[in-house]
Amino acid sequence: MNVALFTDTYPPFINGVSTSVYNLANTLKKHGHSVLVICPRTDEGDISFEDGVLRIPGIELKKLDGYKRDGVNLFKQEKITFSQAVLGDNIKIETLDGEADLSISPYTQTDTILKIKNKGVPYLNDNSKRGDLYIKLVVSTPTSITEDEKKLYSRLFEIENNKKSKENNILEKVKDAIRGK
Repeated sequence: MNVALFTDTYPPFINGVSTSVYNLANTLKKHGHSVLVICPRTDEGDISFEDGVLRIPGIELKKLDGYKRDGVNLFKQEKITFSQAVLGDNIKIETLDGEADLSISPYTQTDTILKIKNKGVPYLNDNSKRGDLYIKLVVSTPTSITEDEKKLYSRLFEIENNKKSKENNILEKVKDAIRGK
């Protein structure tokens, strides 16, 4: 069986190849497989092939921090503010192809998962098809606020407490009616 392995340029290395790929290639060779390791060159040299490693200048493996991959689908967690969660918003999300727009609906709860279709990884056997990108929204609590923000949150706190008091009063009236008072 012929096997091609792709690697990036992150350490640790043995002869310029990631050690995990190097070890995998050697294991496959020991079992009679033909192995070709493909990796980018860190210099501007020519294409080279030595000891089963093809080094190609000018190619780059793209790495997106914060993304997890499951097959052709990508997953990412995105922090949003309380205001964005309550009022809704349109935000930009980094994808393999640049930025994409994501619409957050009003009253979004933390851990809501939104899908951006066709922004995942291309299918290996059909580059015209792609997986999806799933965004998990997490409402972030501020670690510090300005005086103006503190006043606004205090006012919101008062409104919420008044709302609870009114709901409790209505509940008490219903209880009294049931008791015959």
